[in-house]
Amino acid sequence: MGANGSKPGSGPGQGAHAAPDYYGVLEVEETATADEIKAPYRRLALIHHPDKNADNIEAATQKFAQLQAAYEVLGDEKEREWYDSHRNALAPEADAETVFQDVRSGKAPSRARDRGLTANHIVMFFDPSIYVGFGADDRSFYTIYRNLFARLAQEEEVHGGPAASETPGFGDASWPWAAPKRNEGDAARTFYTYWSSFVTSKDFAWADQWNVNEAPDRRVRRLMERDNKKAREDGRKEYNDAIRSLVMFIRKRDPRYKAHLHSQQQAPSSGAATPKPKPQVQPQVEEFVEQEWQRVRPPRTSHDDEAEWNEAEGAEEWECVACGRAFRSEAAFESHERSKKHLKAVEQLRREMLKENAELELDAAEDAGDDAADDPESPPAGEEDGDGVADHDRPAQEEGDDGEDEDEDNGLDRNAAAQRAAKQRKKARKKKKAGDVAAAGSPGNTGVDRADDEEADTLARPGDSATPTPQLSKKEKRRAKEAAKKAKEAEGTAQPQSHQCNVCHEHFESRTMLFAHIAREGHAAAEAEPIPSAKAQGKRKKK
Repeated sequence: MGANGSKPGSGPGQGAHAAPDYYGVLEVEETATADEIKAPYRRLALIHHPDKNADNIEAATQKFAQLQAAYEVLGDEKEREWYDSHRNALAPEADAETVFQDVRSGKAPSRARDRGLTANHIVMFFDPSIYVGFGADDRSFYTIYRNLFARLAQEEEVHGGPAASETPGFGDASWPWAAPKRNEGDAARTFYTYWSSFVTSKDFAWADQWNVNEAPDRRVRRLMERDNKKAREDGRKEYNDAIRSLVMFIRKRDPRYKAHLHSQQQAPSSGAATPKPKPQVQPQVEEFVEQEWQRVRPPRTSHDDEAEWNEAEGAEEWECVACGRAFRSEAAFESHERSKKHLKAVEQLRREMLKENAELELDAAEDAGDDAADDPESPPAGEEDGDGVADHDRPAQEEGDDGEDEDEDNGLDRNAAAQRAAKQRKKARKKKKAGDVAAAGSPGNTGVDRADDEEADTLARPGDSATPTPQLSKKEKRRAKEAAKKAKEAEGTAQPQSHQCNVCHEHFESRTMLFAHIAREGHAAAEAEPIPSAKAQGKRKKK
């Protein structure tokens, strides 16, 4: 990586074109560790120290400088890695001694676009023995490296790079490490910042292996161009790597950089250099803005201030729960209710509710509640009717069964009892239908609807425990509710309907009171249906 060991009596730079063997100088193997290198260095340094060689001080000084240079390179991991990778690959240049003398004297390079300094020339300057001291003479540390980088900047300008006057220089011992912002160019840190990321502008055309003009055909020409391109890229990469590594090598030995590191280490212990802590900026908290849905509305006390309420809260809105929409006027809401989309959404909602009722078994509980409400003499659901057994625990029994079978009374599961009761109600409903059909053929049948007959039959036999109470379907219950609603709407205009007993001809206000009278007095007799005339029968046949 640097100059070869000079012979006794030779000065720095003599024989500098030969790559040194640092492992041979320290007398260690190439696989030696850092600890294995330290021991031989100390032993050889004691032997060749100038103070212990008074008879030949100059030769001892040169040998001691070689030992220091070898230990500095092999003792640093990065420098040792670079040395191992380039020591055998870089061959010494024939004009290495001439180039070194030109750089030492500060001679300007040629203005021709030739190769100039190569990576092999740069290797010569990886040797601490080429300079003597840090003064201002032509052999000092600052003079040699200032002239070297000035020549590199001039060569880059010739090949199309930035002007040499714009490239940061190396400076001298008077330059500080970091200058004020107004004069940033006269500082050592500016130099190292620029050259540590150096990229050359040379095209390395001299590294071509083939002359493409001598290619016999296009295919061979392309192969030649590919090989030449690879050779140029390798040469450019090697050149950039050599200069960047040299910059790190110099910075490690630069007194200005050492002084900067020393000031960095002493700064924490000095009270004046301690930076003031920056005041902590409290994060700005955004002001809370209450949303419309978060506001609490005051309760309305009367209907007189309804206009003021609507004016303060905005226009009244009508909301469709099925469709999830809101309307600003009642007319728009009514128009929406008549739309097919709304009807479809309502039907879908009804199906979902029926499905949930079936999954949660709410229909059975509703049917049980309707049975208890329709039968005024039956006890409430879950209560005992005198024999100590609740209705939901009592199995369906035939007439004459006094409940002696305790297994059926107490041991059956509630679900099984409910299923059996449902079957019994279904059988009773079928029997009742058959009886209605037979009664309809009699001349006194008035054609009362099936729901009324079932209700009347239930009220007529309140104490019959053998026959279960028939249950209405959901459709029948819904129709009954709609009829009751229409009756309430027409209650203001139409006169109340009078219900008359066919036997005693007594009038009652409601059918419930009429059926209670029939059950109590036993006046169950149907009104005779008038026989249709022949003309009416003919019209029916035509239809």
